[in-house]
Amino acid sequence: MKKIRLKPFIGATPWLKSSFGLIYHSGIGVKQDPEKAFRWFKKAAEQGNTKAQYNLGLMYRSGLGVEQDMVKAVMWFKKAAEQELVQAKNILNILS
Repeated sequence: MKKIRLKPFIGATPWLKSSFGLIYHSGIGVKQDPEKAFRWFKKAAEQGNTKAQYNLGLMYRSGLGVEQDMVKAVMWFKKAAEQELVQAKNILNILS
């Protein structure tokens, strides 16, 4: 498998960073790596990317790529829900 060099993309847009998270999460074209997926989602989520915030919440909820932490999961779901992401609102309703 060809190695993808992502260092040039450190200053990338939040959307692109979230996309890298999805790539590493699913293993599309790269070795699946939950820890790298988490790091990319976190970078994008901190810059306000709604789907990255939601995915970060899922990772904290499941403990995939990061230590499980329901408080942080809910915090990220709330951030995504505040930006009107329906999936985040739904999961908050389920968790409450």
